[in-house]
Amino acid sequence: MKRKNRPAAEGQQNDWSLAGILRRYFGCEKPFRVRPKIVGYNEGDPSSPIYEHMTKDGNEAYAKLTELLYALEKLGALDDANEVVETLDAIVSDGGY
Repeated sequence: MKRKNRPAAEGQQNDWSLAGILRRYFGCEKPFRVRPKIVGYNEGDPSSPIYEHMTKDGNEAYAKLTELLYALEKLGALDDANEVVETLDAIVSDGGY
């Protein structure tokens, strides 16, 4: 069966944010929470919260993305997947998705 390419939704054609990539290539409609959830505190300090930015589906899509990066590294198409993943992790934790 031949697979048809679906056109990107209006406004998503040029969305190269992490959220846009997870939506477009991994089928995740809502990868990030509207309001990040507090899941703990750094060293128990209430003035230093630890946030969870991604939804359950977002975490699954992100896991697929990182698996793809490590597979590309093993294939020899990517030099250092860890460096890319660290950059993506920083984007998520900084809220710049």
